[in-house]
Order: sequence, then C-alpha cells, then structure tokens
Amino acid sequence: MPIRFHCKRCQQLLGIASRKAGSEIQCPKCGIAQVVPSQEAAAAALAMTQFAKTDVVPDSAADLVVYDDEPSVIETPRPPSQEPAAGRAAAPPAKQAVETQKPSAAAASAPVASAPPGAEVAPPAGRPVPQGMILFPRRSCYVQGFLFVVLAAAAFGAGYLIGRGDATVEKQIEQEQAGKERILIEGKLVYEPGAGQIAGDKGAVVIALPDGKYPQKTLPIQGIRPQDPSPAESQRTVRMIRQLGGAYAKANAEGDFSMVVSQQGEYRLLIVSSHAARPQGVKLDEFDLAEMEKYFELADHLVNRFKYRWELKQINIGSDEIEVNFGRDGIK
Repeated sequence: MPIRFHCKRCQQLLGIASRKAGSEIQCPKCGIAQVVPSQEAAAAALAMTQFAKTDVVPDSAADLVVYDDEPSVIETPRPPSQEPAAGRAAAPPAKQAVETQKPSAAAASAPVASAPPGAEVAPPAGRPVPQGMILFPRRSCYVQGFLFVVLAAAAFGAGYLIGRGDATVEKQIEQEQAGKERILIEGKLVYEPGAGQIAGDKGAVVIALPDGKYPQKTLPIQGIRPQDPSPAESQRTVRMIRQLGGAYAKANAEGDFSMVVSQQGEYRLLIVSSHAARPQGVKLDEFDLAEMEKYFELADHLVNRFKYRWELKQINIGSDEIEVNFGRDGIK
C-alpha cells in the first residue's frame, strides 16, 4: 500500500511506495528535499489535515507575509545535507515512483511560476496557504496606508473647522445675549433751594426711549408729568414706554432714581425737574421740541415751565450714573 503524505513546503499530496519510508526524496512540485514518513505517521498527518479542513482554528501567532502582485521568489539556503561533496559532482536524484493527484483542468491551464529548488514562493490563487501564514499584497498595504493618511488629515481638518465654527457661534451668541441683557440705569437729580444748598429733586421725571424707534401713535402725557403722582407699572403710558423698549422713573426724596431698559444701545433721555423752573421768558428749544414730538403728544406740556435735559446717550453695561444739578429755581 503506498504512503500518501503532503509536501511540507507546497502541501502537494504525494504518493510513494511503502518501501521508501525513511528515505529522502525531492518534491516534484517545489523541489524541496524531505524524508518520506512511515505509513503510520503519514496516515496520522492526513487525518489531522482532514480535521483541520472541517474545524479550522485561526493561528493567533500566524506570520504576516507581504508579497508583490507577481509572486516573490525568496532564495532559501539548502540544508547542509543537500550540498554536494567538495570535488565530487552531485549525483542526479534517483528515480522515484511518485504518485501525485491529478490536477483539475483549470489548474492545468493556469501558468505556474517556475522557481529554482529550495526557493520559497507565495502560493498561487486557489492553492491552500500554509498553516501559520497570512498573505497580504504589498499594493494593498500602500493603498490602505495612503487612505489612512487621507482620512486622518480629513478628520483633523473637519475637527479644526468644527471647533472654529463652534467658537464663532459661541461668540455671536454671547454678543447677542449681551445686547439683549437688561441694563440698569441709575442716577441722582438735585437742585438748589437756596444759595449753597443742595436738595434731592423729588418727583423729577426720567424717561429713556430707544433712539430712532418711534411709537406708531404718540404717547399721552397724562400721569407721567412731574406734578402727577407716581404712576403704577400698569399705567397706560408707562406700559407703552416699556413695550417700546424704554423705561420710566421718578426721583425719590434724596433725588435717587433707577430703572431698567431691555438692552444696551443709544437712548433719548428726557429728564424734567419738578422744582427748578426755567428763567422767565426762556422757551423750549425748537429743535428739542421737534424731536420730543416724535415720541409724545403735547410735549411742551410734559416739560411745562421746568428745566429739562434732552440728550442722546449710549447706555451699556456698567455705564456711569447720571447726575444732574438743575440749579436755582428761575435762575439760568
């Protein structure tokens, strides 16, 4: 019964007479020299091979072999036992009665790269890969490496742009919030009841109106004049001023006042004293009156005979307090 075993290099199934067990032969396929195993050892190896085909366990310590598109030939030194003796010509190998499996028609037609005896070649397509070896094309290494670099650069660029965009958006949100933050306006209004005397201008009126933002209908003045009692928050004109984005306040006995506007920006401030009157015959400035009438009906009655301030002021967070001294009653 012939001994059937696989070549230890190319895995070609070989068959040889049982009397050759223990002798040395060369594989007719790859040319590597090897010792013919015994009948029992060959049968056990074949059984293990069949078992491995049905229950393959990946080799965690497999070697990764990178090859070119054309199979690379790696010269492997011949073992010392295969070197011919010095000064003596190498005898041709004895003819062996070797049986090989008949290749399929597709395999027969496929070209086979020739390699010198003792050379190590990458198995062609369709041939089993030796155990413990993973083949990987060199071109695939280059392509995947290039793709990795491109993806890394794209990810870095996207992260940079996203981070920069987030910072810009956050800055815009902060600016918008700062612009919409309610702003406190404080100040002190006084007058001089006598020479060298200072007193709080109790009842003096302070009105802040957004510059250029005029009401659809001029604001009525009833209830907001210096001589009127302090109005409630629900009072009609006070409510209309607040809806416009402005604010209304009256000074207390010490002359202190405070009010809140909806956002920072430029405001028209109208400040009217409740104690210090303009000198006899001094009328309202015509330009001031024309501007006031864009906001109030009967603006001249709102100011009446009292001293006033009508000015454009930038109101920001942390703006200085407003301080006004109206001076002596009837004296410029």
